[in-house]
Amino acid sequence: MQRQQQKQQQQHLTHEIAAQLEAEPLRDNAQLWSLQVRSRDIDWRRYVRPLDTEVRGDPVYLDRQSDFMSSHRRDVNANNRRELLVCHDMMGNYLADRHYQSSAKFDDYRFVHWSAVDYFCYFSHQYVTIPPSGWLNAAHRHGVPVLGTYIVESDAGSRHLHEVLSSVENVRRTVSALTRLCQHFHFEGWLVNVECSVRADCMPNL
Repeated sequence: MQRQQQKQQQQHLTHEIAAQLEAEPLRDNAQLWSLQVRSRDIDWRRYVRPLDTEVRGDPVYLDRQSDFMSSHRRDVNANNRRELLVCHDMMGNYLADRHYQSSAKFDDYRFVHWSAVDYFCYFSHQYVTIPPSGWLNAAHRHGVPVLGTYIVESDAGSRHLHEVLSSVENVRRTVSALTRLCQHFHFEGWLVNVECSVRADCMPNL
């Protein structure tokens, strides 16, 4: 039934809609706070399958894992198992996989071990990275939650971050905007990556 619906969607996919479905990053707070994305008026529920919460079996992990501060290897159980996040960082990303129908070039980034992964993160060095629908559908099909990336680095990133931290109101606006992006595009959360210095006067809002 789902395959039939997807085929019908592809048949009715005009060039205009396909262009709107192309994944894109957000480059500053003005874009973020006002949700300036091509697909703002698209109902992504038609194009992104929901996270399958029943497909996964028991977690896959090694019998033993090493302690962080020593070479001691301890038995692994459900209470102490470490979780695995795969961070997809390839040549800046938003390559052919940015399109709704993804890429016909199958060997760009081959990934098959979904059963061993707890989270999948789509990464770029843009300010706000929104995962493409191809990765959302692949991960959700295997029951893996997907994270976008919020990154601040270099002088531009520092300006964006300090604009956010300049007031409690701006922090709330940013959290609300990031939450709205998750709801709009149907992914599960964010990897937050701060790679710049934070001024002391802004630390209380961090």
